[in-house]
Amino acid sequence: RNEEFVKKLKESTTYQEDVERRKEEERAVLREVQAREAKDRERDERKKEASRKRQQMINETNRKMAEEKQKATKEMEKAEEAYAAKCRREAEVVLAEKESKAMRAARLKKQNSFVLKKQIEEQQQIKAELMSDMNGVERSINKELMVKIDTDPVL
Repeated sequence: RNEEFVKKLKESTTYQEDVERRKEEERAVLREVQAREAKDRERDERKKEASRKRQQMINETNRKMAEEKQKATKEMEKAEEAYAAKCRREAEVVLAEKESKAMRAARLKKQNSFVLKKQIEEQQQIKAELMSDMNGVERSINKELMVKIDTDPVL
């Protein structure tokens, strides 16, 4: 019976050793799995961080491009406003010159009209004086000549 007991004890010890060995193997496998999972998590974190940094760089580049575009647009608008102001000034100068020229022409026209009226009045006065100096016979003799003078624009 002792032998049986010893045999059972040995079997039990062997069984215990097998159980312990299997548990140790399971623990080793579990450690390997945990180590792999930890590496995977680290790799995923590095990828996420790299992606986040890449997105930040893209956002920064986009922001700078938007600022540069806005600056260029403002400069373009400023240049266009300056050009428009220059054109307005030039147009005002041209209009002022045109108006001045028109006023000078009107003034000259008025002066010429006055001079012509005066000349006509002087000619009529001279004619009246000549006619008043003539007697009836002289008037009848010079009647044809006077009609010619009145109707001929050159004279």
